[in-house]
Amino acid sequence: MVPCLAIHEIDFHMGSLGSYVEEESGEEKEYESISAMFNEIVAHRIGMLPIPTDEKTIEAFGDSIGDKTNQPDIMYSLHKQGPCTVYSGDLEPVNGDTSLVISESSIPLVKLAEGQA
Repeated sequence: MVPCLAIHEIDFHMGSLGSYVEEESGEEKEYESISAMFNEIVAHRIGMLPIPTDEKTIEAFGDSIGDKTNQPDIMYSLHKQGPCTVYSGDLEPVNGDTSLVISESSIPLVKLAEGQA
């Protein structure tokens, strides 16, 4: 068996995430954690991303790789505000380890409209 890493669980933080001033009207509006795409579809797209899996990373996890009750965690964070397209390269390893950066950075995940985050 060849060990590999994959995204297993995703947490979406819903609701208001902050505010911004609309350029045209000068009106203050809130960013909300919503998009036109269902969370399940976004999660599926993220789950298909190529997570860096090399011998050094696998060895760092040691015996916990084979222990189904105590799997190691690699956490990624994503902070984007629309309007924009969110790409795989926008996911950042929480611990700052650059060896865990998604290897293909140009995979589009979702488009965000104005006021979406």
